[in-house]
Amino acid sequence: MSVIRPRPPEDPLLVALAAVSSEEATLFEVARAEVIGGEVVRRPADLLADYGTNRMSSELFSVLARARRIRESIDRLVFVAAGPTHHAMRILFETCCHPLHNHLDRGERGGRPRLFFAGNDFDGDAIAGLLDIVAGPRAAVHDDLLDRVGIVAIDDGERDGTVRGAVDLLRPAIDRSSVLPEERLAELPAPGISPFTAATLLPAAIVGIDVVRLLEGAVAMNDRFAEAPPSTNPVAFCLRPAPTARGVRLECGESRRLAAVSSWLDAIRAGPSHAEATVAVSIGEPRRDPLLDHHGVPWAVRASLGSDVAAIRMPRLDEHAVGQLLQMLAIATVVGRRLDPDTIFDTRREEPCPPN
Repeated sequence: MSVIRPRPPEDPLLVALAAVSSEEATLFEVARAEVIGGEVVRRPADLLADYGTNRMSSELFSVLARARRIRESIDRLVFVAAGPTHHAMRILFETCCHPLHNHLDRGERGGRPRLFFAGNDFDGDAIAGLLDIVAGPRAAVHDDLLDRVGIVAIDDGERDGTVRGAVDLLRPAIDRSSVLPEERLAELPAPGISPFTAATLLPAAIVGIDVVRLLEGAVAMNDRFAEAPPSTNPVAFCLRPAPTARGVRLECGESRRLAAVSSWLDAIRAGPSHAEATVAVSIGEPRRDPLLDHHGVPWAVRASLGSDVAAIRMPRLDEHAVGQLLQMLAIATVVGRRLDPDTIFDTRREEPCPPN
């Protein structure tokens, strides 16, 4: 048996031609030159480069090592975050994990914990139900791995207290667990626009998502952004998908697993554009074997017959494709702000804030 593993596919996202005039193309080129060295564009490549050259001391190695310690110590992880970070992690979990991850036993999950979300709202019934799942018997001291609970909490600046409130309610459950204190509660600062920070990479790695491949997808999108002319540039398409449109509003109805993408995009932008174009996101191949109807036609293809060709087509739902999609939308958000100087947006907030 060969010890050489086949390299997973790295097919690019497909997008329609961008509807840009010569004047808009010039503006795009100027904005591209300004943001190409910025944090959102540089971060995925910097993380991978540092990991490749300074493995043991790199930020990504630290994230992966911490994720391994937490993964081996708990069986239930609660991710507590609000706003963009909450939506970004939901995207990764719902697209890159087994569709019924939390319903599998630990062996079927490859030794990875179940994942639950809290903090994006403060629905009393939802929090109470979550406590039922993670708390267990109040008198018990949990020394069984399957009873151990951990929390990754993202500090969003305490805008409305939902994150801190959720952590305070959940803390008694984790304090009764026989997990080392530093592995019970990981508190991280809220990121800006980029979805590729410890705030999402740590919980993603804990539940077994291949964050290296995710970053490789983002770097592949960086290369297309840097090299492609405006008419075929994916980022330019996101800014001007049609002659009268400014910006895209995504329709991810073909896969419910992509539903959080639109919520994340809304959260990192300064609100909707005046003339957004609604475009569909389709998926070329299922991650698993396709379901067939009695005619032998994949159900997803049959459901889309007669519809227009989607403006954004993902080759499949995996880490590399999702990394491309998120990086494309993040870069488009940054470039869009350069092209529209009237939009001033605090990345810690979900609505526009007034200029100083």
